[in-house]
Amino acid sequence: MPQLCVAIVPTLAAPPEGAQLVIFCDPRSYVAEMDSSMMLAAAARYAARHQVYLVPERFIAANYLCLCLISPKGEVLGAQRAIHLNLSLREHNYYRDDTIRPFDTPFGRVALLVDVDVNMPQVARAAVEDGATLLLSSQFIQLYDLYEDRVRYGAINAALSNGVNVAACAGMGGIIVRCDGKELAGFTEEFPVCASFDPSRCHADRDAIAAGRLLLQRHRRLLVEGTMTEGGQRNV
Repeated sequence: MPQLCVAIVPTLAAPPEGAQLVIFCDPRSYVAEMDSSMMLAAAARYAARHQVYLVPERFIAANYLCLCLISPKGEVLGAQRAIHLNLSLREHNYYRDDTIRPFDTPFGRVALLVDVDVNMPQVARAAVEDGATLLLSSQFIQLYDLYEDRVRYGAINAALSNGVNVAACAGMGGIIVRCDGKELAGFTEEFPVCASFDPSRCHADRDAIAAGRLLLQRHRRLLVEGTMTEGGQRNV
């Protein structure tokens, strides 16, 4: 698969011609647990009917906020539970996962970023260190708190800081960013949001990024001590 065509569309809207991977963009925060099985069944039928890989809506399962990827056969290829929860969900006492779990697909190793996890640099970093080359994000943001730069810079930072491709939706808009930080489809609420890229391509500096992180991890104490004066004050 030299080029992967990704499309972000409203829930159950037909994908544009040529789309291979579809992400549903929806205005609600999640699908309640009592409705999750019906939603997933409808998503599986959609994927099979249109012969696409599909990231459906966020949903509750076993008291976790979840996201999954469905194959063109209507089968779940991988799923992820939220590691962080936005403030509006914490009052529901939902559980939180503690690990990001990338999984293999025909277009590379994929990690699903559930809701606010896209804004947590450590989550994207852990996914990439586990081999992820494509990050797919689905996020809910209240309308009064939804503005373009919040979504844009979350996706761009995840892509550029890790040298991987990112497709992200939030509220009723989406953005697709290449591994070098270039916006292939800038954030917009005009659907479909669509772009193609080489899913196997990672930014040339990815190894350098990883090496730099390793150096920081190994020598963090020495680097911190090097910023201290004799009186115990930090040099700034």
